Amino acid sequence: MKLNYKLTLLVLISCLYGITDAQNRIVGGTTTKISKYPYMLGILQADGTYFCAASLITRKNALSAAHCVVDKLVSELIVVAGVTDLGQKGQRRGVNRMWIPEGFDLTPNDFDVAVLEFRRPMVLGVNVAIIPLGKTRLKAGMRMRVSGWGKTSENGKTAATKLHTVVVQIIGYDKCASQYEKSNTKITSTMLCAGHGDKDACNGDSGAPAVVNGKQYGIVSFGKGCGRKEYPGVYTKIMNADVRGFIYDCIRQ
Repeated sequence: MKLNYKLTLLVLISCLYGITDAQNRIVGGTTTKISKYPYMLGILQADGTYFCAASLITRKNALSAAHCVVDKLVSELIVVAGVTDLGQKGQRRGVNRMWIPEGFDLTPNDFDVAVLEFRRPMVLGVNVAIIPLGKTRLKAGMRMRVSGWGKTSENGKTAATKLHTVVVQIIGYDKCASQYEKSNTKITSTMLCAGHGDKDACNGDSGAPAVVNGKQYGIVSFGKGCGRKEYPGVYTKIMNADVRGFIYDCIRQ
């Protein structure tokens, strides 16, 4: 299906995500080094404040969540690569263009994907590398790695300054949909669910890549709280044909 996309230079949509119970979702993880996950990117505001994560999918493009940037201007964004600690300078790039799909819906974060284009390409090296997108189908029970600089507990006051990582387990669509039905949240075909007891993504991890066997299969999207056993984390499903088509259409431009 051919989709029409919105080039987001100015977006006149208010972002309600931060005030809903579905938080912008690392809990139960460990600190790590960027050299182990060199595809990780941080998205900063113009004043240097971190607010979301992303992944490097080409030298000039980042992949993140639409809800992270839907209320932002490109002039407000800085993408940082090659850092374990957000206090490090790394490689910093301004954003030239960004896209979100016209089908993106804040309730319930359906089609939650965004592609950003840097003003200058990243320089690849030990701490900066491109991650390929996954192409094989995933099954319930498989393990998926998530990394980010988000909060390390649901009630934490601040995001982590150093990169954290955690492994979560993929949960079948029907089971996840049933669990979220209790909170009147619809799980759609663009979503993938994963959790592992009290292990989860959390506030500030939004936009981060979910990785299986060195390939990206998901984007941290939302969840009810962080690390709640009855509510797994929800990720944008890159294997969804419309999500994947959107990504490839953007990076070809």
